[in-house]
Amino acid sequence: MKTVLKLFLISCFLLPACISFSIRPPDLPDNLLEEMTLGKSVNVSKDPWYVTDISSSFSLQDGSLVCFVKIRYVEQEIRLRWKWYSPQNSVAKDTGDVIVNSDRQYLDEVTAYDTFRFKPESETAGKWIVAFFIDNTLAGKRAFVISKEE
Repeated sequence: MKTVLKLFLISCFLLPACISFSIRPPDLPDNLLEEMTLGKSVNVSKDPWYVTDISSSFSLQDGSLVCFVKIRYVEQEIRLRWKWYSPQNSVAKDTGDVIVNSDRQYLDEVTAYDTFRFKPESETAGKWIVAFFIDNTLAGKRAFVISKEE
């Protein structure tokens, strides 16, 4: 019995030096909005897509603008939505839900955009806001100006 006790006491001093463990890296955030950019158009001829003529100021002569988003780490089906608010704070355009990843596969990156068209002769000059939602939660918003002059 004394031998067992001696072995136990010796092992208590030696074993703590033999412990090893690994820390699990933190989980990646789901549906991370990495980029939200306004511009005059989106180049879809190359992968990944990207915005051309990035700006927050547009003229009535431009006729339209785009709101481009890049979302990372998509694992489930998600619903994207853009709402465009006029200078009077009324909704000028609502895309409704756009379903992405209905196959529920892991996607490292999703790029999408919505185009807002306006008529040069209309009274659309002023400060606008576009709000972007993922699963009915506000993910980001950008203010921009449409001016009458070029």
